[in-house]
Amino acid sequence: MASVFRALTRPPLLVGVPVAPALLSFFALFMSGLLVSKFIWFLIPLVHVLMKRKANKDEQYFSLLYLWLKTRGNAAINRFYNVNTISCQNYDGVDVSEFIESMKLNQRMPLEKRIPYSTHVDDYIIKNRDSSLVATWLVDGEPFESQTHDALEMLTTHLNQSIVGFSGEPVTFYTHRIRYQYTDEFTSRSGNYYADEIAERYYKGIKKKPFFKTVIYVSLCFLPYTKEEKAERKTKGAAFLDKTQKDAILRMNELRGTVESMLQHYRPERLGMYEDNGVVFSSQLSFYNYLLTGQWQKVRVPRMPYYSLLGNLDIFLSTDTAQFSNQRFFRSLEIKGYSRYTGTGLLDVLQYLPVEYVLTQSFTSMSKNEALAAIKDKQKRLKGSGDDAKEEQEDLNVARSMVTSGDISMGYYHYSLIVYADSPEQLIKDSNTVQAALTDLGMIITLSTLSLAAAYLAQLPGVYNLRPRLTMLNSQNFVDLNALHSIQSGKRDKLPWGEAIAIARTNSHSPYYLGLHNSRIGSDDFNKKPPGNFKIIGTTGSGKTIMLTFIQDMLQKYGNPASFAPQTKIKRQTTVFFDKDRGAEMNIRALGGEYYRVLAGVETGWNPFRLEANKRNRRFVKQLMKILVTGRGEKLTARQELDLFRATDDVMDLPLELRTFGISRLLENLPEDTTVEAQENGLRLRLSQWKKRGGFWMDI
Repeated sequence: MASVFRALTRPPLLVGVPVAPALLSFFALFMSGLLVSKFIWFLIPLVHVLMKRKANKDEQYFSLLYLWLKTRGNAAINRFYNVNTISCQNYDGVDVSEFIESMKLNQRMPLEKRIPYSTHVDDYIIKNRDSSLVATWLVDGEPFESQTHDALEMLTTHLNQSIVGFSGEPVTFYTHRIRYQYTDEFTSRSGNYYADEIAERYYKGIKKKPFFKTVIYVSLCFLPYTKEEKAERKTKGAAFLDKTQKDAILRMNELRGTVESMLQHYRPERLGMYEDNGVVFSSQLSFYNYLLTGQWQKVRVPRMPYYSLLGNLDIFLSTDTAQFSNQRFFRSLEIKGYSRYTGTGLLDVLQYLPVEYVLTQSFTSMSKNEALAAIKDKQKRLKGSGDDAKEEQEDLNVARSMVTSGDISMGYYHYSLIVYADSPEQLIKDSNTVQAALTDLGMIITLSTLSLAAAYLAQLPGVYNLRPRLTMLNSQNFVDLNALHSIQSGKRDKLPWGEAIAIARTNSHSPYYLGLHNSRIGSDDFNKKPPGNFKIIGTTGSGKTIMLTFIQDMLQKYGNPASFAPQTKIKRQTTVFFDKDRGAEMNIRALGGEYYRVLAGVETGWNPFRLEANKRNRRFVKQLMKILVTGRGEKLTARQELDLFRATDDVMDLPLELRTFGISRLLENLPEDTTVEAQENGLRLRLSQWKKRGGFWMDI
């Protein structure tokens, strides 16, 4: 658990108003009084009161107002649609006033002006317009439900120390947790009518309610040049630009290696360029395009700048709700007030909500000196605040000590959660569900209004200047809020028998691909033989037998010859089910199986000696006979074992019709010594209780 130093999350205030807007307003009124009339100075107290009221409601109000002005767009197209509009198209200034009053086609806010991405400079690195570089990874996440709290704490501590290692580097970390709906089913058939009917009805029910899948992305943005270096690059030639860019890419690759080491436990997968049927695509661009459109699609690597290609939907933004041109709707939620503490996996509750969303968080690292200077400045501002600031002063002393010792680093943090739905009614319901879940964690949550457009655009890694409610937070808080936790989903394909047995729905509304083998995700184990043990534990009546019979039904698809590897010689499936109290009898008989009951004192009808006399069956019968004569812990001498096995072979050599009462036949062929020991505990005596009409008579 880590403290949130809430004094650092609030903007500096001047007489109850954020410093920057207060000074700007007071200076403007003062200069107006000098130039126009001194009576304007009487407005200063009134303006101060009005600004203070706004700040009392939301200390970030003026920063959000600034973002609203930056993303307001073109008045002509806003007036035409009657809402703030971001267009995915870019037109020339064609006069269409004949059709649309007082408007030209280029009077719009093109989306491409807000997209930072320019071109790939490496298979896994994209260069932005401002020369910054960005790389992204897809990570599996840690299945937290099956881990101990101590283990999870250890993982977040490792992440925190890794983030601290980036202090002073001009980098920004982005994490995206995307939750979306999708459907899935298995269509393999076994040829067994009953098993196929069970599977068909099961997946028909599954498809009525879609699954929710959550994927996690981590991005690293690197600003390789300072303002002075950017100015110098403008005055130099192409050779210098090429050299500095190569140096930047080299440094970016070093940072990527560090990040991949940091994420090694979470199995990171690089996003970048790949080839499919002779065409080069970019999974990195596909991810960024999803952030803009809410749709997954493959994106080719174009010859034009990427900002001219990405985003194929118009966006219409009202007060607190936005709509894509394909009739999808979204809202944005922001953290207005943080809880007193953060803990590992604080936001894991979001993984259980039946809601589509994109959770974006970013963290721009500060150097140790910058962090200490910011804390010191905040302490100075709090000194005149009276008794109410004592606790915050103590917190800042702790923060300064932890930064100095290297336990944490500080950075600029932003959070936004975009909720998606297919209708306004569903959107309101879903956003309220998310807001209630976060409120239960002790946070103050608010809908994005002034900052709705900014929150939407700031999802893109590299859009630094539009991040709403940007505030100082420490690295431990950041990793607690980004614990990279996931729900165990199992493995869908490439198991020893091919695809998973079945798809189950979890309490997080996500799929679980049921498998019995110890098969690592990412490995191809088809036709291999890793361990396949499992057990089902539950109280009486909890459904253990139902679960086992369901698995039995779904296993029948592996009996289809097409499911075997081509090199397999015998393509046949055999299932043996040991049943208690006849709970599985109906299911086994419905599958066309044979069901045998074993009752005390009742003939079983089994005779292992009537099996086909091949090597495998002979070996089985020999081992069975050995078990019968050593059931009380007796040992067999080499001679006894040889005699027993020879007698077994003699019986198996007989024609099938003569192998009735197999153990009785075995005794006829089994020699026995005449010693006292043999007479008291010999092989014939031990087997006699299993012969015809013996105490354990079992054969026919």
